[in-house]
Amino acid sequence: MEAFIKAKSGGASGGGDPISAASNRGDWDKVFSLAQEQGPDVLAHWVGVRAAKLASDGVHAQALALFAQYGAPALEANYNTYRLLTKDVVASSKLLDTEKVVQDLRTTLFQVVDNLRTIGNAKLEQEFARLFGIVHLAAMRFT
Repeated sequence: MEAFIKAKSGGASGGGDPISAASNRGDWDKVFSLAQEQGPDVLAHWVGVRAAKLASDGVHAQALALFAQYGAPALEANYNTYRLLTKDVVASSKLLDTEKVVQDLRTTLFQVVDNLRTIGNAKLEQEFARLFGIVHLAAMRFT
């Protein structure tokens, strides 16, 4: 996948990759703009990279907003990020009481389950469907 991303984003080495350069500068709007031009696989990669960093830094709302905005594909590289976000939101009364965070998490998990169903990964579909059910129940109190 890395070679694919490098090829699609305009070069493999020597700073010739404009998406990596923008990422190194922290210009994430530019990263996502360039990645969108390259196609959904490249965009999904960079959204996953940014969301994983935000989630590990504890900036859950921003990570979830990225998945809500750009989509939550069934990429193996993102599964642990989805799990971490779910665990942290459910375990935090502050996050669990934030409607936007819970709604974005529900949307993200719904997309993951739907995408897993499409690719036919029943084991992961079942895992993420269970997480979706928990978050869906938490989100119901806002309606």
